[in-house]
Amino acid sequence: MASHAAAAAAAAAEASAPTDIHIVTLNCWGLKYISKQRPQRLAEIARRLALADPAPHIVALQECFVHDDYLAIRRATRHVLPHGKFYFAGPFGAGLALLSRWPIEEAATLPYPLNGRPTAFWRGDWYVGKGVACATLRCDDDEPGNAESRSNDEPDNAEPGNGDSNTRASPPRRIHFFNTHTHAPYNDTYTAHRLAQSWYLASLLRRAHAAAAASPAADLVLALGDFNMRPTSLQHRILTARAPASYACRSCWYVSVISSW
Repeated sequence: MASHAAAAAAAAAEASAPTDIHIVTLNCWGLKYISKQRPQRLAEIARRLALADPAPHIVALQECFVHDDYLAIRRATRHVLPHGKFYFAGPFGAGLALLSRWPIEEAATLPYPLNGRPTAFWRGDWYVGKGVACATLRCDDDEPGNAESRSNDEPDNAEPGNGDSNTRASPPRRIHFFNTHTHAPYNDTYTAHRLAQSWYLASLLRRAHAAAAASPAADLVLALGDFNMRPTSLQHRILTARAPASYACRSCWYVSVISSW
């Protein structure tokens, strides 16, 4: 009897799991006082996300440095993306944000150990505290209206909530989400920084991949962001070989091997 109930619960969870996931990743170029027409552009980004058809399930933003810009996007999109997280890091923030159709179980910001030089203040990479924005999404709630809209903007690295996982007959499917904006390729003096960041991110993805493979619910690992690299670069080869990770655009459509991502 118990085995039949467990099998039925697993089948129900599989049936409710999404078969297609619509994802948006975008560098907003939202530097305060520097980016041209920032308020107008961010408002237009919010409008287009709210009206997108098909509606996105997950949105990863980079260079969304102004918290009020993030809040405006949240207000405009909460009917399709009721969950969100703004990642705080460094003196001026990492500029990373997540909007999600599904509940966020836990979230954290993991700073890159090697990330530019404070003496190169005109670059800004060190001061924004670049790193990896992580989250675990529980995608067992198919309709955004079924879950209460909430923000997951508590301090990063907070202990994950217990939720209602103890009452479930079978584990829900989860998405291990990563969003990043790596160090820009200004010149060869920053090559070591960029390689170190690729290795660090690949290590995070490798551990998440192992956890997803061991999950009975067939978890998914997503790495999104402005990677500042080309598919022919050593940084890219580190990610694809060590993570392991694959370039989704090249897997689905033909994309030139010299294009940047």
